[in-house]
Amino acid sequence: SLFKPNTPLLSVFNDLEELVHPVAEHPVQTHRLDDIPEICDVDFLKADVQGAELMVLKGGQRCLANAVAMQLEVEFVPLYENQPLFADVDSYLRAKGFLFHTFNGYASRCYKPFAMPGKKYSGVRQMLWSDAMFIPDLLRFDSLTNEKLLKLALISHAIFGSYDLAARLINLVDMREGTDRVSRYAKIAEKKINGK
Repeated sequence: SLFKPNTPLLSVFNDLEELVHPVAEHPVQTHRLDDIPEICDVDFLKADVQGAELMVLKGGQRCLANAVAMQLEVEFVPLYENQPLFADVDSYLRAKGFLFHTFNGYASRCYKPFAMPGKKYSGVRQMLWSDAMFIPDLLRFDSLTNEKLLKLALISHAIFGSYDLAARLINLVDMREGTDRVSRYAKIAEKKINGK
């Protein structure tokens, strides 16, 4: 991580302080997304950079202006010193026209000294981090091109497992083009939902 571990907090949980114990520090050169000329129009961003996700977003405002989806690791408690938390990332993205969509799993640990028998990396209730999915504000869908709507539909289906959102997006394109792709998609989504 670019941030130092928050050791006093980590030490409260089973196997976190040990997992994030620094063994060395190394200077690293970083670049903002907006400073990389090969990156110009991003549809989907996935970032898991140990607390620096907000820095990535702020350094990629031009690149991410037309993004239709983001998957960002977010923390609910400060695992690293002075790191932004989920609320900070969510607030920033809402100001940029995005909405939180869903979480993809949760990471947890038990408070010491309690431990779940046979489940070293499990917790009882305390959620520590997750992958958060963000999409454009629902009221912005009409401003997206058909290509962007279909890209978001594909991401919603394949990555988020949000079949209802994918159907809505396909239906919006159908209404614009006078097509009926959503009927075919509904059959595919139904099979996915029913595990077939």
